[in-house]
Amino acid sequence: MDGDRPKAPDGLSVVWNYGNRVNISWNPVTSRMDDSAVAGVVAYTLYYVEAEKTGQWTTLQTNNTWVVMNDLKRDALYSLYVMATENGKTSRSSSVVTVLAQP
Repeated sequence: MDGDRPKAPDGLSVVWNYGNRVNISWNPVTSRMDDSAVAGVVAYTLYYVEAEKTGQWTTLQTNNTWVVMNDLKRDALYSLYVMATENGKTSRSSSVVTVLAQP
């Protein structure tokens, strides 16, 4: 049942961008698809890939509403999105955003 899954994270934004390291943040997920409040700990998974490549997506897991992507290629575009998990149930993905790792 979709109603008991957490809502998708939103508000993805770049906090800082040092080229090979980028800090991404998003709004905390506080409710489920049926608008009930989340009761457990919400974990987040960020997925990212270099936009010009068709390689495997890298994942980073956190309980925070931010994460630092490390070892990026400078002056490269990265596509990324976030999903939330609460009590073993995973949200739909956030919108996909593209970030340029600064030269």
